[in-house]
Amino acid sequence: MNLLRGRYQTGDGGGTLRLGSATIKVAGAPASLADYNGREVAVGIRPEHISEGTAASGDNTLSGKVTVREGLGSEVILHIEVDADGVDTEAVRDAMESEKAGQTVSARLPPRTPLKLDETAHLVVDPEQLHLFDLESGLAIR
Repeated sequence: MNLLRGRYQTGDGGGTLRLGSATIKVAGAPASLADYNGREVAVGIRPEHISEGTAASGDNTLSGKVTVREGLGSEVILHIEVDADGVDTEAVRDAMESEKAGQTVSARLPPRTPLKLDETAHLVVDPEQLHLFDLESGLAIR
């Protein structure tokens, strides 16, 4: 599962999650998510709940550079470097020694995807399939 930091904001008809420069619209969010208004949460996105989009896809789209392409016959696994922050621990931050690297997101796409290394990918996230977690406790937000 891809784990990113997202800032939740409530709004009319649901809320939004900001993942770097991307905005994910969250309709029908659990009532307990309102307690996180204006706060960061961990956002889990499974690779199979991501589809290929375009630059014009708008909301619910993460964009970034393809860093790895794994052709597996029945599917392609892409690793995309996005501008959202990942969920990490103090030990991971210490190991990075203040280096700032982009967060990598994995996506499972159909085998005929034309995306290649170093190209910009636009990935559409299915907001109904997000998994949200409290950053302090690690517990699911339901």
